Amino acid sequence: MVTVRHGASVSYAPAREKAEACPKLLAHGEDFILHTVLDFIVDNYAPVMESVLAEVEASRTASSSAS
Repeated sequence: MVTVRHGASVSYAPAREKAEACPKLLAHGEDFILHTVLDFIVDNYAPVMESVLAEVEASRTASSSAS
């Protein structure tokens, strides 16, 4: 599988290591590899989503206080 990243990004090495550490699962083919890569991407978005949620909550609180 080939992945293409534009701009700054964390290394996908942990996803590759996870896949290579499970030869039995790796034998299932591209589905397992794609799942591993997507799982890695989603896990790396969690801190971003937490930050956005905190900003939304802060905005709601400020809006409620101003009323």
